[in-house]
Amino acid sequence: MAKTCVYWAELCKAYYLEARWFHSGYVPTAEEDLNTAWISIAGPLVIFYGYFTTNPINQMELKRLEQYPGIIRWPSTVLRLADELGTSSGEMKRGDVPKSIQCYMMLRGGCSQAYK
Repeated sequence: MAKTCVYWAELCKAYYLEARWFHSGYVPTAEEDLNTAWISIAGPLVIFYGYFTTNPINQMELKRLEQYPGIIRWPSTVLRLADELGTSSGEMKRGDVPKSIQCYMMLRGGCSQAYK
């Protein structure tokens, strides 16, 4: 079960990094944001627990999950983007950390009306 400890540690690191960005006023690039966001949505943990609570754990499958292959990363990214679509307007009003599309637009000089 060492892998679960790794997933929890990486989730905490992602939360900490996002908190540092927020408190310092740093606006990450869209790439930096997405590289953290897919972990901070807790997708890797949900997928890991969901899979191994319905299937027996074996070493071969654990080896496949090393280094977050696309089977974990991409569904987690889609989950995060869907979450941002549903919650971003309220979070923007509260002054929460910028979302992926906001990071992209801020650095590229995009129009905020197009985002809304």
